[in-house]
Formats: sequence, structure tokens, C-alpha cells
Amino acid sequence: MPTPLLHSAVGAAVARAALRDRLTAKAALLGALVAILPDFDLVPGVLIGHPIRFHHEVTHSIVFAAFAAFAACRLGWKEGF
Repeated sequence: MPTPLLHSAVGAAVARAALRDRLTAKAALLGALVAILPDFDLVPGVLIGHPIRFHHEVTHSIVFAAFAAFAACRLGWKEGF
């Protein structure tokens, strides 16, 4: 089972591959955060005492992934990385 650490490492690697020579720490961090974004659905479950209650629902869909990628690209473009 992939862990948030592996997810974030892959996100940073994808940012590095996409940006090549222009990679900044901010871009790598943004890539890592977007990669673990689907796992933030664990937080409400932890708060109610059932960690995986909401896991693998809406945040693990292709629509959510496309939205997150689009938002990250827009944010990255605006921030200049």
C-alpha cells in the first residue's frame, strides 16, 4: 500500500521531470502536496475515531485528480515556478 511519503516523493519527482532545469523548492513542495492531497480525507475520519471512514471516496476519483492538477498548474503559473 502506498504511503503519503511515497506519494509526496512521486509528486516531487513529477514536478522535477516537468520543470527540468527550472525546478524550485516551491515547485517541488507544490508537487508533493498535490500528490498527497487525496489522503487528506483521512483527517475527518480520524476526528470521528474511524480513520478510513471517508478514505477512497471522492478525493480518489479521476475528476478530483484533474481538478487538483489544474489548480496546481494555475497556482504554479501564478507564483512563477
